Amino acid sequence: MANQVIKIRSLQYYRGVKSLEDNVYQFTFRWNTFSSKWYMDIVGKNNVVDIRGIALLPGRDLITLHGYSQLGGQLWLLDNRAGAAENPTFADMGTRWTLEYIPEADL
Repeated sequence: MANQVIKIRSLQYYRGVKSLEDNVYQFTFRWNTFSSKWYMDIVGKNNVVDIRGIALLPGRDLITLHGYSQLGGQLWLLDNRAGAAENPTFADMGTRWTLEYIPEADL
C-alpha cells in the first residue's frame, strides 16, 4: 500500500477528513503565532482515536513519538525541498512540507 498524503493548507485553522486503512479521521491543524509552530489534533470518526496537540515537526514519526499507537501506521512531516534542516513556517505548509501516512504493512 502506498503512502497517503494528508492535505494541509496555510490557514490559521484548517480541518479536513481523511480515510486511512478503512478508518475515517478528522484532522485539525492550527498555526500558533506565539510559538511559530503548527499543531494537529486527530479524532476518529468511526473509532475511539482522540489525539490532541501534536506539534508538526520533521524528522520523526509524530504518532509513536507521543506514545500513540491507535492509527496502526506512522505519520511523518516531510520536506519536499532539499535544504537546511528547519521547522515549517506558516506560509510553506502544504507546499514545501507535506504530512504523509505510512501504513503499518509498509513499515
